[in-house]
Amino acid sequence: MFSVCTPVGTRVPVAAGAVAQQAGCLDRSSLRVVVVGQGYVGLPLAVRAAQTGHRVVGFDTDARRAEALACGSSPIEDVAAAELGPLLRDSTYRPTASPDDPAGFDAAVIERPECRGPFLTTFPTSEVPR
Repeated sequence: MFSVCTPVGTRVPVAAGAVAQQAGCLDRSSLRVVVVGQGYVGLPLAVRAAQTGHRVVGFDTDARRAEALACGSSPIEDVAAAELGPLLRDSTYRPTASPDDPAGFDAAVIERPECRGPFLTTFPTSEVPR
């Protein structure tokens, strides 16, 4: 299991592919991905991962944001509400503010302001409480 901290501006397919490759997944569509932070970087990443066949939990500590996303409303200009609808209906993307919902992930992407930098960083999550 791996977590990823992506720098601002990292292209989503590169980050998602790196997670799958680092996790040693042959069938990338079988990944259960958690994207922590559903802001201007995390939400587009979560949506793109879901669009490519991953099952994605989009976690954010802002309950109002998670609720708005669950209703199909995107607070981010780069993600249209029309993109969220199909992903919500088929449950490939599930936004949440509940800390219990991300349990059991295959890969996690943690997006926060401190993740700025020139490199994509991965680290084993064997010591992360599940």
